[in-house]
Formats: sequence, C-alpha cells, structure tokens
Amino acid sequence: MMFLRSLQAFFFSTQSARGFGLMRIAWATVAFSYFLMQWQDIDFFYGNDGFMNPDLSHTLMRSNLHYTFLAVVTSPHAVFALYLLMLLCIFATAVGIFPRFMLIASVLLMFSFHERDTMVLGGGDTLLRNIGFILAISPCIDAFSLKRLDAQHRNIEKTGTLLPPPTMSAWPYRLLLWQMIVLYGTSFWYKMLGTMWTSGTAVQAALHQPFFSRWPDSIINPLMPMAHLVDWASLIWEGLWILLLVPRWLTDLLPKQIPRIPLKRILMIFGIFFHGSIFILMDAGSFSLVMFTAYLGLIRDDDIAWFARLFPRVAALPSRFIRRIVGREMQRPAVS
Repeated sequence: MMFLRSLQAFFFSTQSARGFGLMRIAWATVAFSYFLMQWQDIDFFYGNDGFMNPDLSHTLMRSNLHYTFLAVVTSPHAVFALYLLMLLCIFATAVGIFPRFMLIASVLLMFSFHERDTMVLGGGDTLLRNIGFILAISPCIDAFSLKRLDAQHRNIEKTGTLLPPPTMSAWPYRLLLWQMIVLYGTSFWYKMLGTMWTSGTAVQAALHQPFFSRWPDSIINPLMPMAHLVDWASLIWEGLWILLLVPRWLTDLLPKQIPRIPLKRILMIFGIFFHGSIFILMDAGSFSLVMFTAYLGLIRDDDIAWFARLFPRVAALPSRFIRRIVGREMQRPAVS
C-alpha cells in the first residue's frame, strides 16, 4: 500500500499550473511566428502543385500509414484557408480564448501540415509537435489566459478576492521532464559515439559551417580558443540530465552536512546560456526557442518560490497586472 500511495503521489500530487500556462503561451507564440514566415510559400510547400508530389511523398520519407487533412484539402485556395484557420487557432491558444479547444485544433492542424511535407521540418518542429501534444492532454492549461482572467473578474465581483493560483496533477510535468531527459540523454549518447565532440572540434565545425553560422569568420574565429572547453562542457551538461532520474528519497539518505544541489535549476540555467548562444550564433530554425518553451513547463512551485526570493518585484508582476485590470471590482463590497 505504501508503494501505491507513493506512486499516486508521484503522478497525481498537485503542483502549480503556471509553468504550463507560460509554456502554452510560448508554444503558441513560436508556432505562430514560424508558420507566419511561410506565408508566401504555403502552396509551394504543402499544395499539390508544390515541389513535393503527394503521391510520392510516402516513398521518399515515410510509410503511408499516417493521415493529414491536406490529403483531402488539395486546392491552393483551400490549403491557404486551412493555413489561415491554423494561425487563428494558434493565436487564440496564445491569448487563452477557449484554450483547450483551440490548442487541440492547433495541434491537429500543425500535424497535418507537417505530415504533408516533412522535408521542410527541423528538430525544432519535431519538438514543437511533442510539446503541443503534451499540452493537449494536460489537465490544466488555463493559467495566464483570457479564460482565467474572466474567471478572476467574476470571482472578484462575487467575493471581492482573487482566485487561488491554478494547480494541476504532476504527471504532465513528469512526462515533459522525461522527454527532456530522453532528448539530452540520446544527444549525449550519439555524441560520445563519434570523435568530434571528444576531440573538441564539433563547435568549431558548426560555427564555420556557412549554412548554419549567422556571422562571418572574422567574428567567429576569436571565439575558437573556447571551443574545446564548450565541447566538453556541453557533453557534461547533457549527461547530467540523466541524474534527474535518481529518486529524491535516495538523496534524502545523504548526510545532512552535504548540501542539496538544485540540479534541475542549474541544468536549466546552463541550458539558457547554451541554447541562447546557439540562437545568437547559428541559424538552427526554431530549435532554441522551442527549448526555452519546454523549460517554462519545468517550472514548479519550489522554482517559483526560489525565483520570487531572488526577484520579488518581477514575481509580483502577474498579480499586480490582474489587480490593475480588475481593481475597480476589488474595491466593491462583496456580494452576500
């Protein structure tokens, strides 16, 4: 019975839903931005008259055991209309208008466009779909939404107080964290199979690749003395994500004199610098921004409290924003 209670607490204990609310906004913002960049190429990428013939696509990339709305929506005007509908759904997801319905519609439409032509996809697009699916099946994604703001407004009119912070079960967080461990763990494994990362030449090769580098060699070359250190630091950082699989009760067995290191926060802070550097120095598509999006979903109650202690004014901004918008109602007497 103790094992079952521990298992239930591991997956179904309550935690703050604010991290997933922020992840919903960031996910929709990134998706909207990158799909909007394809505005002039929609028919070329996804239409029947584009560069990828739908009758041959499965022979080039994957089997035909998949479905896309674009299998039946084929005319250029219909494809573009479906594209506009997807943008509308993604925008509504970002601001929180019927967030559950709009999110599911956005994910289905995104999958349809991606499955129509996988040759235009990158690693960021795959992760974008993965995060969208996790959000779609998560129990509470209403934080920081217009729906939530309307509920606050009605609660203030009725009671004169704000609603408590939204909560959710822990299992979506566990699922997202597992995906991040798999992502970094497999990346570490494949890098160790080769020699470029261990020899300290991987970063040099990537930054001197004209297809990816944003900057000329005159700016990149002065950074090369640090390339070997960055190679090994990246390997160690990715490998350390596997330690997040260690159960907390094992760390509780350590002597009290040994300080508890907030490993997840350290890894996330290093990841911000790592993916931020990739975004600044290299054109890797949406990958870096999507990774930042996933990091938002890893924020829990203890992370919020830690951040609030470090930056109290920034942490108080959401409450101040809500109070400013509905301040007049809060000054009214409660309805008995």
